[in-house]
Amino acid sequence: MNKMEAHALLLAASARDGRAVRDEIAAVWADDLADVTVHEAQAAMREFYRERPDEWLRPGHILGEVRRARRREAREARIRRGPVELPPAPTVTLKELWEADHA
Repeated sequence: MNKMEAHALLLAASARDGRAVRDEIAAVWADDLADVTVHEAQAAMREFYRERPDEWLRPGHILGEVRRARRREAREARIRRGPVELPPAPTVTLKELWEADHA
């Protein structure tokens, strides 16, 4: 997330909680959320305010929500792919193991 995206995210948060939005704050949020896309951050913010409308949103809340969403998406992708087929295990007789040890 860049500074402009962080500023927009903070404006949306301000509409919910009345916080002041300044460039310095947006810069810090952009740094904290550098590995988060704007779409992930927006979805995380919506989820946060749905679950905790009386709390003050912070970057750590966004990061936690994004981590949970990414884990959920990865789990759902694994389920959609189905079970992994493993090749059959090689079969070795006890005689072959003994001969290999005593060769």
